[in-house]
Amino acid sequence: MHRLLTLCLLALLFVTSSVVAAQQPQDELTRRFEDAFFAWDSGDYIDGIQGFIEVLNAPGGDRFFEEIALITGELYVTEEVAADGRSIRISPDGAFAAYETRGEDGVTTHVTRLKGGGQTLDIDGTGLIFAPTGDRVAYLAITETDELVAARAQLETTGPDDRDAVREAQSSVRDLELAATHIEITDLTSLGGSGAAFEMGNFSEAGMAFSSDGAELFVAGAWEGTADGNDLIAIRLDEGGANPRNVTDFAGFKANPVAIAGGEYILYTIPPVSPVPRPGAGGGRFGGGRGGRGPGGPTNGRFALVDLVSGATWDFEGNSPVVSADGSTVAFAASADGDTVFSAMDVTVDPQPREVFRTANTVGTFEISPSGDRLVTQMRLREDWELFLVDTAAEDAPGSPTAAAAEGEATRLTVEIQHDLAPRFLTDHLVLAAIGEGRHRRSYLYEVNTLERTRLFHNNTVRTIAPEYEWRQSADGSKVLIVSERDGDTVSPERAVYLIDLGRKIGKADLLARLETGLAGERTLRAHGQLMFAPIADDVRAAVADVSMSRLYKYQKDLFDFGSKNITRQGNAPARQYLYDTYAGFGYEPALQWFEPRPRGGEPIRTANVL
Repeated sequence: MHRLLTLCLLALLFVTSSVVAAQQPQDELTRRFEDAFFAWDSGDYIDGIQGFIEVLNAPGGDRFFEEIALITGELYVTEEVAADGRSIRISPDGAFAAYETRGEDGVTTHVTRLKGGGQTLDIDGTGLIFAPTGDRVAYLAITETDELVAARAQLETTGPDDRDAVREAQSSVRDLELAATHIEITDLTSLGGSGAAFEMGNFSEAGMAFSSDGAELFVAGAWEGTADGNDLIAIRLDEGGANPRNVTDFAGFKANPVAIAGGEYILYTIPPVSPVPRPGAGGGRFGGGRGGRGPGGPTNGRFALVDLVSGATWDFEGNSPVVSADGSTVAFAASADGDTVFSAMDVTVDPQPREVFRTANTVGTFEISPSGDRLVTQMRLREDWELFLVDTAAEDAPGSPTAAAAEGEATRLTVEIQHDLAPRFLTDHLVLAAIGEGRHRRSYLYEVNTLERTRLFHNNTVRTIAPEYEWRQSADGSKVLIVSERDGDTVSPERAVYLIDLGRKIGKADLLARLETGLAGERTLRAHGQLMFAPIADDVRAAVADVSMSRLYKYQKDLFDFGSKNITRQGNAPARQYLYDTYAGFGYEPALQWFEPRPRGGEPIRTANVL
């Protein structure tokens, strides 16, 4: 018995020793990864990159692959679609991308096949939309009549000093373009040939949408002579537009048609003025539309829902209606008693809105999840925009979110000092949004259940950024198009179009090549820097040797404790005096530069700069 116990203890000791031995290299690898990360984070990129390479090449290093990929750049495969492009769109199936370029002859729309060699079709048209099936597109094209050609020639020869003549020539060109505009449909199966023209006579188009099955095209526009309203018509593609029918007899203006999945309903907005440009009125092809998906300010807009079977039409007061991809839910925002109220309605059950969330905070854009169970919205708590999730299934109106993580049915998705903007759902559980100011916005993914954030796009360099300007996703959320200056050149006017495939991650060889490229660049940069600064190196070392991080922190903490230093706040005067006294204590002779700005609607305030 004693011998058996001894053997068991020895076996347990052996197993424990083996486990500890197996864990020690793992812990050591974690320490090496952390050392590399902190070197990178502190700006010592050479040591950081070297450390990352060593970790990846070590046994068990693959578990740090995704972290290193996201620290140094992208995790998902990114491909360039075009060297320059704007107004991007992607087909619902993710097979085609569309974008516009502007040249001497105006705007050209390009449709590119995203697989199989990237074949591109160039279209002289604008306002392109993809069919739900992804195999055809509709757009507005202009017939180049002799009269239009002559009018453009007249505009070209009109002297710029004669402003009245220029305006008259421009108006003539616009009116002739309006009269010559028509719808074209192009089959994308072969990406060849010209589009089939749908001539609507004296009907002027202002917006269009394919039906949910792609068999019809809904077009908002106006027949010639219509003044107090316009029409929403449906044309069957197999009839070439020969027998257009009115979708609704509801009076008023109609714009921005949205076909709801399932084929039973269509939604449109009701602008206060006609969306159709009138001859002699100037302006572009479109007007009076919805604009962005924001709440619309203190004045509420209107929209309508049409039952395509019975013809019944419901009119609602609200702004920026959004429709879930499955067609089950419509949500919108409205202003009420100084608050923004979000409402939702179950289209297939009872198209009557119910309040799901109310807030006194300023609300920006918002979108609805594919299944309609959530909204994601940007909300300004003070100066900063943050993202929140709202449950559309809520029966009671929950309270306004605060700085806490969540309250009621509104869950805070972001906690970021920079602005969080332009949210949209890729799937029911994944949100895409942008961070930062307009000059350097970057896209991130958010897992709504774990609130985990993942960077989506980067140019994989150490010291340059890739500002982003547009984002579009495929229907299943697996592919994202982005317009960006990814090459680091933010001066040139070109902005390239990129495709990110969320179903494909980069390989280990790709990541190691990225790191080796970055390491070589950093070594070259350091060598050049050492050569240039060698004559003053000793003086610089002597100067920075006296810098005290502790003192710097104390100065910053003292200033912070004064509160806001805005000229309208109490912290301005004591902070000003603190700076004056501190500079004087250094041996300087500071001076106060007094001035009296006048805040908007207020009295002049006397304050000063410390020089």
